[in-house]
Amino acid sequence: MTESSSMFQDEHGTWWSDDRTYYRSGNEWLLYTTPSQQSATQPSYEGHPLGTAAIALQYSTETYHQPPQMVFGTNRQTPGEAATPAIILDPNFRAAASNNGMIWSFVQAMDKMATGQV
Repeated sequence: MTESSSMFQDEHGTWWSDDRTYYRSGNEWLLYTTPSQQSATQPSYEGHPLGTAAIALQYSTETYHQPPQMVFGTNRQTPGEAATPAIILDPNFRAAASNNGMIWSFVQAMDKMATGQV
């Protein structure tokens, strides 16, 4: 908005652009929006200089605690009891464990879970 644009002053002393799109506040022209012009995806810039947006930041000194959530659903295993449903590894997978330390460790861990040791 430039000073040479058409403008008028209302009964309250506020200067407006001829189409009431902008109003004068101090030394700045501000965009005027009504609640009906705003939507959930369009933030209001009412009262802020053109080309700027107010960012509402919230600060807290308290630590954020997220409620615990189960990632894969309910843990049906009772400690000290065999897993339900039963864990069955393919015999070929067990055979491959003799040649690979990582697979062997996995088989050992699965056997412990199957018997309720972990």
